[in-house]
Amino acid sequence: MHGEFACILGINGLNLFTLAISACSENLFNMSGYFFSPSFPGYYLDDMFCAWYITVPPGYVINLKFQEFRLKDDPMCENCFLQIFDGRDKTAPIKGRFCGYMYPPILVSSSNHFTVVLSCSGNLHKARFKALYYAVGGM
Repeated sequence: MHGEFACILGINGLNLFTLAISACSENLFNMSGYFFSPSFPGYYLDDMFCAWYITVPPGYVINLKFQEFRLKDDPMCENCFLQIFDGRDKTAPIKGRFCGYMYPPILVSSSNHFTVVLSCSGNLHKARFKALYYAVGGM
């Protein structure tokens, strides 16, 4: 996935926002991988809603570790936040809601599914994240 996004960013600047959105909501099925905010490594997240659905084989859980995290610093996490659901969709229990500059802790799913939602509204010129997920067996 990282290579595909790098190629998209290299397309002579043609409608970069639309191309970034196309990489925004994805189903991720590998045993490990990266996902990141649209326009990463850039900072721009204006009026954005994205969802990543992570699934690994049964018998595994998912570890989620943020390698870069910089969203709008808001004590209520209202305008720009990442919300992690401990399951296959947004109806699953919430594992956490994160914003600001402090990296979230390493999160571990209770099953073989995680759902990660990015919601940003307004004109945010200093926002981005990059996360690594990896399957751990024997749980």
